[in-house]
Amino acid sequence: MLSDLNAFRILLDLIPEKVGSLFSFNSLREDVGVAYATVRDWVLLSEILYFGFFVRPYSKGLKRSLKACHYWTDSGQGLFELH
Repeated sequence: MLSDLNAFRILLDLIPEKVGSLFSFNSLREDVGVAYATVRDWVLLSEILYFGFFVRPYSKGLKRSLKACHYWTDSGQGLFELH
């Protein structure tokens, strides 16, 4: 279990280095040394915990759109994502 926590910590340390580039679960899997599904779950968990978020291509008005998506989701109007 301690090795899993250390691997998760390594993953969280690597994510900021990936900002602004294409994101690859497979690349992170190779860097951390765990299974693809584990990396995918950890990254999605970190997104749920607001450690970071994905910005999908072709978004305009990012700052305003991001706040609107969070507001609509948090106010119970549905599940909104920025694409």
